[in-house]
Amino acid sequence: MRDESDDAIPPGRLRTMQIIAGALILGLAIFLAIVVYVVHVQNQGQPIGQAQGPPILSVLALGMLAALSVVSVAVPNAMLRQHIRRIACGQVTPTVDQPAPTGDADQLLGLRQTTLIISLSLLQGPAFFCCIAYLLEGRIYALGGALLAILLLGSRFPTEASLRTWLRRQLDAADAARQQINPDTAP
Repeated sequence: MRDESDDAIPPGRLRTMQIIAGALILGLAIFLAIVVYVVHVQNQGQPIGQAQGPPILSVLALGMLAALSVVSVAVPNAMLRQHIRRIACGQVTPTVDQPAPTGDADQLLGLRQTTLIISLSLLQGPAFFCCIAYLLEGRIYALGGALLAILLLGSRFPTEASLRTWLRRQLDAADAARQQINPDTAP
């Protein structure tokens, strides 16, 4: 059985996740601003590349964004399910920042940080590709893809409330998994 102290979010852990997410979002936003400046101010609205022929890069960038948007949800969820099974079996999984986690919450928060980085990175790559496609081909929908990616990245920014809700849900899932493995131990 767990108590409310299991749901405590260490401020350093939350701040680290916020810095990572903020840096990934800000890096993309700065690059997007540079691309828009180059196209609209330096080149008077003309792309760097020649806008003749089909917009292959723009279409590829949007397709990559669509595909990896799905993957950015599926991969972290699969990692989470696997990790919850390990927790239920009593296997401690050390992380770089915490070689010997003290409890389920520590393990889950370490995993949350890892999956956050993976999830955001899977969106950031195609967003940079959309920016480059806009720079080279000048298609407005490539610029829209980059803006959409920034919105998706921002929607995953960790707050204390969202992290606490996520942690409670995962701790409950770990307890339920333990019950399935060993029904004799009631929480």
